[in-house]
Amino acid sequence: MSSHGPPRNYCGALKTNLKTCVKGTKLRVYNELICRGHILNALSDRLYDLYTNTYSTREIWEALENKYKAEEEGTKKFLISQYIDFKFFDEKPLLPQIHELQLIVNKLKVLKIELPEAFQVGAIMAKLPSSWKGYRKRILHNSEDYSLEDIQKHLRIKEESRSRDKMVEPPRSKPIGCKWVFRRKYHTDGMIQTFKARLVAKGFKQREGIDYFDTYAPVARTTSIRILFALTSIHNLFVHQMDVKTAFLNGDLNEEVYMEQPEGFVLLENENKVCKLVKSLYGLKQAPKQWHEKFDHAILSNGFIHNNVDKCLYSKTCDDYMVIWGYALNQTHYIEKVVSKFSHLKIKDVNTPFDSSIKLEKNDGRSVAQLEYASAIGSLMYAAQCTRADISFAVSKLSRFISNPSVEHWKAIGRVLGYQKNTKELSLQYSKLPAILEGYSDASWISSVRDNLSTTGWVFTLGGGAVSWGSKKQTCISHSTMEAEFIALAAIGKEAEWLRDLMMDIPFAANNVSTVSIHCDSQATLTRAYSGVYNGKSRHINIRHEYVRQLIQYGIISISFVRSSGNLTDPFTKPLTRDLVRIHLEG
Repeated sequence: MSSHGPPRNYCGALKTNLKTCVKGTKLRVYNELICRGHILNALSDRLYDLYTNTYSTREIWEALENKYKAEEEGTKKFLISQYIDFKFFDEKPLLPQIHELQLIVNKLKVLKIELPEAFQVGAIMAKLPSSWKGYRKRILHNSEDYSLEDIQKHLRIKEESRSRDKMVEPPRSKPIGCKWVFRRKYHTDGMIQTFKARLVAKGFKQREGIDYFDTYAPVARTTSIRILFALTSIHNLFVHQMDVKTAFLNGDLNEEVYMEQPEGFVLLENENKVCKLVKSLYGLKQAPKQWHEKFDHAILSNGFIHNNVDKCLYSKTCDDYMVIWGYALNQTHYIEKVVSKFSHLKIKDVNTPFDSSIKLEKNDGRSVAQLEYASAIGSLMYAAQCTRADISFAVSKLSRFISNPSVEHWKAIGRVLGYQKNTKELSLQYSKLPAILEGYSDASWISSVRDNLSTTGWVFTLGGGAVSWGSKKQTCISHSTMEAEFIALAAIGKEAEWLRDLMMDIPFAANNVSTVSIHCDSQATLTRAYSGVYNGKSRHINIRHEYVRQLIQYGIISISFVRSSGNLTDPFTKPLTRDLVRIHLEG
């Protein structure tokens, strides 16, 4: 109730005298009173007392409009002034200050004042403290247009990487240096997507026992990854891939490591100070280990369990799943990059990775582009280990000449690249069946005339696709084809035992793991494996013999005969003709 004038429930009073009002006045006056009552009822007590004696609805509305227009204009000017004068300070975290600035922008939006996103990005960069001068300069001279979300993400990452304690260089401590590494990230159409800057510590100057102690960090085997893809296809599971941004910056350091202030971020009047790192940086010796420890702790604390065979494999039982009918793994984009990198070799499309008519021998002359040859071998080896099992023999053969390559070796490299270029769309196919692990073993006796050593080849399949394979030169001389095959069988037995243990430790796969069947195309080797009799001719391989017999006895492997035409390991032990390559690619 106000201090004077009519009661607050003005509409109620009108309804009480409705008949009198309708009879005594015209309809227009009646509507005027209704509108006036609604407006007055919506006002606060203070405004009600101020406008209750105003006669008409129009007079009340115009008075209120003039009042709020003046106040709104004052608010706009105040908020714009507040936005312009807003400053960031080094003493406070940067992101909360940016969020505070965004609150002003949101208030301006309510008043229908829209600030363009590019203007907001520019304002944020201009308001950065003096210690960000170098970073601001690089961003402002960048040709890329950053969104508001992008610039906040960049600043967050940069602030986290700068989270180091500044302190005077301690006595007897020599800080390591650092450098900026810049690169461009491209879209699939070749246009520049973003510019990236990474601060890298000069870890090669670290001293063991002072700046770091242990550096070992486990890495997931590509075989484990392929096993998982095969199992998810068999068991209808959903696969999700994620990437951790700036992974190595998340690790915590246990040692005291001092680093020079990075270029562009040297504190004014504190040039004699250095950085004490509290987080790991790219380039540090212990960076991979510290990141693994951080990731391992986070994963285990969320209910995941270690795999006892591969420490980079974790499992967690879940009831939800999605149906996936199959997977195809390929490296088309990677192969295109490799072929483009070595395009100066005049690469031609071919149908086989290795020319069976060529006998490569050790180069006794002058080396030809040894460093580039090593780079080519490394590029091909990555593809061979991940998805391109068909070039394993060729890469294994060519890698033996990495210390002193010749022109002939370079021609063979060009042929492998030409084969990959011609078959870049090939992929590993995984389906639901067969859901058992099978292996194939083979050996090529005395494949190298100079050292009389044989070549071992093997391949394991699961879910219709290869999950593990290899082509390696044997380390001892075998006196017969049977001995070469048996040495290969011992090698594949080790891999079979590892794969079986790996799958046994995966919850949803353990029930389907049984004895691993290994197929061999040598009857003599098969007989020797199941025989406990040693003779003078084969006693030098008795250790391998005993190992294979134990695997059979414990039910880890079983060995069966397969004809050479059905042995999938032929491409891993010898060069094949075009027709045989095509047959083996089709499985």
